[in-house]
Amino acid sequence: MLTFDLGSLNALTKRLEARAAAVGNGCRFATVEQMAATQSLAQSLAPRGETGRLIDGIVQVPETMSSVGGTGRVESTAAHSRPVAEGSKPHEIVPKRADLLRFEVGGTTVFARRVQHPGNPANLFWWRSILEMRRTFRKIVSANVQRALRG
Repeated sequence: MLTFDLGSLNALTKRLEARAAAVGNGCRFATVEQMAATQSLAQSLAPRGETGRLIDGIVQVPETMSSVGGTGRVESTAAHSRPVAEGSKPHEIVPKRADLLRFEVGGTTVFARRVQHPGNPANLFWWRSILEMRRTFRKIVSANVQRALRG
């Protein structure tokens, strides 16, 4: 005759469920930490520019947070982030909501109906941020899961 002590099995199940919840918490904390680190690094590598809009527009966007982890992204909401990151060819700039463009050159305010932008080479701040975060992601997850399991 074979007998099983279901009380021991239930206790083991509860311990395993508690461990799984701790791992999920660790993964969730790692997601939040990873997004914050990526945002901070991208902001530190992005060009400051005249207005700071590019840096201010680099934001965290949490998508899902659950008992088993989380997902999210870091993005730039600045309208000019793509041409800065990918570069641009020479192009004409014309006003969209006014008759004249207004900008400063050497401390002097200038007005113009149109200007020729010379273009710019790609600034690889996003790629550098992503590569660095990919390199450190496992460390962040491992540290957070271990902390959750201990705690």
